[in-house]
Amino acid sequence: MVHIDSLEHGESARLSPREAAVTRCVVTGDSPDVIARKLGITLKTTTDYIFRLCQGLRLRNKVELVVWGVQNPRAIDASDEKRAPARTGLHKPGCRCGTLPCAIRRLETAAA
Repeated sequence: MVHIDSLEHGESARLSPREAAVTRCVVTGDSPDVIARKLGITLKTTTDYIFRLCQGLRLRNKVELVVWGVQNPRAIDASDEKRAPARTGLHKPGCRCGTLPCAIRRLETAAA
């Protein structure tokens, strides 16, 4: 979802919340394995995101993606994301958001 047309006019790119999350993880030095675990996605999906981000932003590699992320902090800012937390245990007990981890936790709690 990298919007290329905004790049042509010298503006920063608009990334999807997931693209921004992957880019933040790459900028902080996480490996693709760690990113996949943090975001609750597969390793293949993670590498696909990194590849498509580099392609869409016209970057040659992850190092350039890190530099781009550092130079464009507003593009990867997490403060305006409107999505449920990834499967990282961030949900509160009793959460009824409908994600699989919360549903499993509710079933385990009910069975106990």
